[in-house]
Amino acid sequence: MREAVRPSISAGRLPLVLFLTDGEPTIGDRSPEALAAIASNAGRSEGARRRIFTFGLGSDVNVSLLEQLALDGRGTAQFVRPDESVERMVGIVANRLVDPVLTDVRVRVEGDVKLSKLLPTQPADIFADRDLVLLGRYSGHGSARVVVEGMRRGAPVQWTSTIDFPERDRQNPFVARLWATQRVGFLSADRRKNGASKEIDDEIRSLGERYGIPTEFTSYLVTEPSNRIAAQAVRDASVMGAAARRFESAKAASAQRVATSMAVVDSMAVGASPPPSAAGRLSTQRVGGRTFVLRDGVWTDARYRPDMPTTAIRPFSQAYFEVLDRLPELRQVFAIGARVLVVGKDRAISLSDNGAAQLTAAELKTIVAAW
Repeated sequence: MREAVRPSISAGRLPLVLFLTDGEPTIGDRSPEALAAIASNAGRSEGARRRIFTFGLGSDVNVSLLEQLALDGRGTAQFVRPDESVERMVGIVANRLVDPVLTDVRVRVEGDVKLSKLLPTQPADIFADRDLVLLGRYSGHGSARVVVEGMRRGAPVQWTSTIDFPERDRQNPFVARLWATQRVGFLSADRRKNGASKEIDDEIRSLGERYGIPTEFTSYLVTEPSNRIAAQAVRDASVMGAAARRFESAKAASAQRVATSMAVVDSMAVGASPPPSAAGRLSTQRVGGRTFVLRDGVWTDARYRPDMPTTAIRPFSQAYFEVLDRLPELRQVFAIGARVLVVGKDRAISLSDNGAAQLTAAELKTIVAAW
């Protein structure tokens, strides 16, 4: 292992470490947990916590160690294949770290609204010409005071703003997918550190299926033509050795943890080839922030469960247009075909020739409330 850059620490400066390695630890303590703890404690002992950015060159590296060094050091982990340019990768990261303008940024909410599952999970840093994107869930609704706190050259700073949190917002469905993508990346790293567990595996699988995110357990064929060529990568992964699989999984998770735009998320999407019976036809697509899988000729929401209460509606009937009038966010979904199964909070709508042509006021109210 070798450390590429180790700036000296002086007052008011943010200590940064860029660490490159092309192999496993070979002398001294080789435990990933112990080595990560040593690096973390060393940073704290010098009065300012170092930010550690790691680079693993090839699949012979200890991916779990590099992930933990980066996560504990509040940096990023990069995994570089032999056919990729390490100079370019290091240059991209180094260019992002010029001029830290605010460090140890925290966000909290005062009032009846509570934040949970914030990503990133640790205080963040803001560098010049870079945005800070925080993703999370909130409970409660109404007006609340958002407080942003941080440090600028050793001095505390704070901003406050009053924000209205709606009870439900249907305008930006992509935000949930961004959050889920980052969440999968962090869960994947936790799984490599602590081992598989039913709770973590179930959450990774559920998020992958619900939001169409490639994970250790799920892969999707997507509509973007540039991503269809990734089908070969999936087939190749099935014959990889264990070390190569861990490397590729860690590489994907690293990209997921820092994804802040749908363009980045979509560029990660890989999927399997369609079955022979569906040659030349897509088996999965994303619409309105949802993932649909073609099953027996029906575009089925990936979140659908057979035990869900389901209302069947005839396409282009009075009931069809009443639902669209009350739930306009379904227009994109209904546009993909005359046989669609889509899921709300706890109820599904099925477009079927055998569905109802009319709905009572009570039935329509039940559908809207379940969305």
